[in-house]
Amino acid sequence: MQDEFAAATLDHLDALYGGALRLTRNAADAADLVQETFLRATRFQDRFAPGTNLRAWLFTIMTNMFINSRRRVASERRLEDADRSDAVIEAFVSSEALRMARSPERQFLSHVSSVEVREVVDRLSQDFRTVLLLADVEQFSYREIAEMVGCPIGTVMSRLFRARRLVQRMLIETDRTQEVAGAAAEPSRSKPTDSTGAIPIEQARRRRSQSGTRGGAQSGEKSGEQ
Repeated sequence: MQDEFAAATLDHLDALYGGALRLTRNAADAADLVQETFLRATRFQDRFAPGTNLRAWLFTIMTNMFINSRRRVASERRLEDADRSDAVIEAFVSSEALRMARSPERQFLSHVSSVEVREVVDRLSQDFRTVLLLADVEQFSYREIAEMVGCPIGTVMSRLFRARRLVQRMLIETDRTQEVAGAAAEPSRSKPTDSTGAIPIEQARRRRSQSGTRGGAQSGEKSGEQ
């Protein structure tokens, strides 16, 4: 029975390592996190209900371990403030978050380069990054994510809503910055001028000469008519 469970968990090794790498952003830390996840899963395999989602159960263990490790080195004050902020915003965005599967932000992100998105997502706070990765990369449900991170479903929705908005905003700002930089680098296509910005002397003389020629021809025509 134990060998069957071990073999079943190994089927999710690649998915777990990919998720761990996105969470930790470090190959060595990701490998350690996956190893600890398998050890804990084996130790508490009696808590797994056969026939349920083993992948989600393993991700729950891994995510909890990751969050707990970060909380040990983070300020408790910062975490409490983040929770209070989520609770306040949750009352305003939960109804809209119910339509998150078809949100404009999610559709927008799906058309952007994965490299660009990854760079922007890495700039998010840990709470936002975690729910965004679990929802949009690992494709877990709100309920599953809530169990993984240990918070209400409404808080997951609010964090996901805010995370997608932040990513969209940062991507747009990055694109605008690149456009401005590109425009500044383009060579000027204006007519040639001297160092003072005036039209070159030879060009001015030709214009003046052409203007005088046209003026003389018009005067001759008027004299002939009289």
